[in-house]
Amino acid sequence: MTRPGRARVLLLALIAPVLWTWAFVLVMDVRARAYLRHTRRQAGSASVRRQLDTWRREVRALLGVQVSQLMWPVSHAVWTPPHPRGRAVLCIHGFSQNGTNFWRLRRRLHARGRVTEAVLLGLPPRRVEAYADVLEAHLAARVAATPGPLDVVAHSMGGVVLRVVLARRPDLAARLGQVVTLGTPHFGTGSARGLPFPETRFLGRRSAALHALPLLSDLVDPRTLTTIGGEEDTTVYPVETTLDPQARHVRLPGLGHAGILWDPDAVAAVVATLARDLPPDAAR
Repeated sequence: MTRPGRARVLLLALIAPVLWTWAFVLVMDVRARAYLRHTRRQAGSASVRRQLDTWRREVRALLGVQVSQLMWPVSHAVWTPPHPRGRAVLCIHGFSQNGTNFWRLRRRLHARGRVTEAVLLGLPPRRVEAYADVLEAHLAARVAATPGPLDVVAHSMGGVVLRVVLARRPDLAARLGQVVTLGTPHFGTGSARGLPFPETRFLGRRSAALHALPLLSDLVDPRTLTTIGGEEDTTVYPVETTLDPQARHVRLPGLGHAGILWDPDAVAAVVATLARDLPPDAAR
């Protein structure tokens, strides 16, 4: 191949992921707005400048998450800082994802002396209960190896899988410290409609299995629970579905489903939450 030919291939390799990501963000936005109109909910009427900024932030976050896949070899290991301090943190990924999603958050926590780990639940398609089997074994082992309370951060479906595990194992729930969910469809998501996967059937707005689960606030001390939702999330919507009614609520403006993982404002919100002291009678 000639040098100009190689240059064109390289340029295409660099541009194609960006174009695909922009297309994905726009399609998801259209789909979410159609759902909100169909259910007679307001989709919002942001200015053109604000809407473009929202899309830009989500594209940037998605590209960051994609690049973090290169860190796979070390993304599911335990990271122990030279001088550990504070509670250890377990990160739980969502549907079709893996522990590399938490690369930016874990780096920030590592710099603050927190021991972190990201569990790998397995590849889709699978029943949510199968993911729960993996998480239950991993969480039990991590709790056994952790002398004090263990903090948990769960993204998207990961928060629902955590609910399944804690409903089975109250003894594990009693060992948790701060629990943070990011964009978790606690009450289902409109984006699951029409998708044939076992995970999306479980996560739908009308899912009997999901609504039969105890809420996280029924499984852990609500004072230690924070639910975070992105106001521009076009994967889990409406945003109210991400908020447990008994938990501390954080709604992040201008951020979508990847943004609440990767955006500096979202990472700072999670780090600040995990730094909160446990209520005296909640320390386990």
